[in-house]
Order: sequence, then C-alpha cells, then structure tokens
Amino acid sequence: MTAIAAPSMAIPLSAVDYVRIGAAGELTAEKAIVTGNPYLAGHYPGRPIYPGVFVVESVLQATRRLLGNPELVLAEIESVRFQAPLLPGDTLHLTLSFTTDPDGGYVVRARGTRADGSAAASMTVRATEPYERVRSAPHVEVTPVTRAASPVDVRDLLPHRGPILLADRVVAHVPGERVVTEFTVRTSQPCYRGLPSEADREVCAYPDSLVVESFTQACAVLFLLERRPRPVTGTLAFGNARAVRMFEPVLPGQTIRHEAWLDRVVGDTALVRGRSTVDGRVCLTAGSLAVLARDGLTVAGR
Repeated sequence: MTAIAAPSMAIPLSAVDYVRIGAAGELTAEKAIVTGNPYLAGHYPGRPIYPGVFVVESVLQATRRLLGNPELVLAEIESVRFQAPLLPGDTLHLTLSFTTDPDGGYVVRARGTRADGSAAASMTVRATEPYERVRSAPHVEVTPVTRAASPVDVRDLLPHRGPILLADRVVAHVPGERVVTEFTVRTSQPCYRGLPSEADREVCAYPDSLVVESFTQACAVLFLLERRPRPVTGTLAFGNARAVRMFEPVLPGQTIRHEAWLDRVVGDTALVRGRSTVDGRVCLTAGSLAVLARDGLTVAGR
C-alpha cells in the first residue's frame, strides 16, 4: 500500500488515498468520499455528489502514481459510463490495467465500485505527456456568434455553486441547435492553492477534469434551455461520453469558450457533441456526451 504524495501540479482534490499492487499483479486504488473538499460542497449544495469527472481524476492520479510519472495528462476519454453516484461517506474502489498506446502514452482501463460492491463507473482513457497532445491539436475556424443569447443567469439554470460552477455566461443560444458558454479560469480557485507563484506552464495548467466539467455544464445549459417549456425534474447527471479529446492547456486568466451542439433529446436525456477553444485554439473536442436527469440519484443504493 502506497500513500499519495503531495501534488506537483494544479489538481481539484487529492483524488486517491492509496494505490496498491497486489501479489498477483493486480493494480487497485481507493478514495474515501469526504465532505471537506470545496468542489464537492458546491456540487449540489446540501446533498453533494462526487462529480463524475472526479472519478476520471481519480483514475488519472492513480495512473500517475502506479506508472511513476507525475507529468502524465489526460489525452482522451475514449469511453466512460457512470452507473451509480458516490456520496459522502462512500468509498471508491478502482481496478486498473495499462497497455502502451501506439500513438504515445498509455491506454488505461478502469472499473470503479462503491463500498457495497455495486458498479459506480467504467472507462477507457488515454494518458500521455503534455507535449504529445498539444502537437496533435486540430486547426479549426472558431464559429462566430451571430445571434445573441437572451439574458439568462446560469445560476438560475444549473444546480452547481462555486467553486464548481464553471460557466460564467451564456454567449449564444440557437434553439434546437447549439449553445455557446464561456468560463474564465481564475487563480483564486482552490486547485491553485499551495502552488508556488513561480510555477511553470505545466504546473499552472487548469486540471483536465475541470475543463471537462466546464464543457459538461455547457451541455447541461443547452439541455435545460431546450427543456424550458417542460422543466427537468430529478438530478442532472453526466451519464456517459465517447471520444472526448484534450489538446491545448488552459492557463489562469484565459477564457474557455464552449460550443455544444444538440444531436437529439430522448426523454430525459440529451445527446450532445462539441468543442472548446481558448484564444482561438482547440483545447477539447467531444464526439458524444449524454446529460440526463435521474430521479432519486442522491439516494440510489442507500
């Protein structure tokens, strides 16, 4: 059993408590879900849920530790499915396996369970060195905003609050088609506490999990705006995703612009794709992401 060392880069929380290499070579990690983290407190205030992207963060931090490379970053979420919530007092157990990625880095397959043994999440992600993903970033023309959004306060739409409310404004909304939101990264966020003021570019990069969360919130805004005539009931959740790729790092002071396109709404689930840019360069593309509303999400399995 190996305790986790202090972070050497910006992270939203210490997302693993221990990693283990078993006698038969099995690789596992563990995270106790506690209420002290400020990001968790803002994720459905009063009834917090461990964010789905933090399960990805747990996998990434466990990967860095088990492979002995603290500089690995998230290159792609090939697929992820969230099956049950993790609540304060619960424990996330991860089993992991690694293979070498022909394009560089590692392919990580992980399965997460709760303390009662029920499935929490399963995913396949790719982790690589920072320079590997930047050099593969696509060149795109940023879509101009041609239709102003009607005045809307994202706090009236999203159930999140600071510091995990990662949408500052709705820039544009074309009903039935797309939404554009923006979020500016600030050094006052908890992920930057404790980092030296002279930290270099890689250390200051905004955590990948929070970039994904910010894009997911743009998708949720689109879903909620589309459903305004028939308001959503239940708890909003990140259900699953495919082909979410990461490229340009996001630094403090920069503004992320998320463009989310609606593929379709099926019942209480919206299927969305999109991309995120910073200073005109692509930092994220998403092939498919599902935002859904679940009744009784906060008490499932309890």
